[in-house]
Amino acid sequence: MSDSQAPLVECAKSYALVTLACVAIVVGGRRLGFDGYTQLGVAAVLFHAASRGAETMTGGAKRAGISLGGLFEQDAEGDGRFFGLLDLGRTLVRGFLPALRELALAIGVAALVFPPFFFGYVRWFHLRGVVEWRAPMELLGLALTQVILVAVPEEIYFRGYLQTRLADGLGATEWRGLPWPLRAIVLQAVLFGLLHFVVDPNLARLSVALPGLLFGVIRAGRGGVGAAIFFHALCNLYSETLALSVR
Repeated sequence: MSDSQAPLVECAKSYALVTLACVAIVVGGRRLGFDGYTQLGVAAVLFHAASRGAETMTGGAKRAGISLGGLFEQDAEGDGRFFGLLDLGRTLVRGFLPALRELALAIGVAALVFPPFFFGYVRWFHLRGVVEWRAPMELLGLALTQVILVAVPEEIYFRGYLQTRLADGLGATEWRGLPWPLRAIVLQAVLFGLLHFVVDPNLARLSVALPGLLFGVIRAGRGGVGAAIFFHALCNLYSETLALSVR
């Protein structure tokens, strides 16, 4: 097996196992009456797959773009006192300002993308475009859920680990004088849409591959998944709000 094939085989194995695990969790949860916990189970699978995959990579979590201010890295200076809570506190403080920068970027991208998406949404669903703003109930709780249980696990796996390893196998394409993992971005987005479809067999679920492309571009441009996480969560909240508010 050549050096370029090894990352692709690794990605194929990882993706197959993740898909089987997610299907088992969702189908099993429905049949056993644990629907409310399937999202947590899927998030755990993606977290585990991303962290284990990053461990096998040269450069680890930092190279995969999933260090998240050090949360996914071993802190060489940590002393482990008070059950590691002090180390965790230092890590959170260290990541605060970078997180604010990534959030600001995500808001900036949303400001560019959301207005044209609104008009496309109205046209696609043959709506009148009348807006009666109704924010989703328990907005704060929904926002935290979207960040922690949806955006973070999906981004660290698909845009962090998977996109990085696919780029190792597929190489980069010259774009405006810079090497960009264009083929890896496209392929991870396709796989992102396929997983949603397999878990929930509805052709409309394949459409998540489109925002998956943009998430991949953001990750490649930023060198990490921070802004992609925030933008992913904003997209989900925006779509929820549109579904409730636009007639």
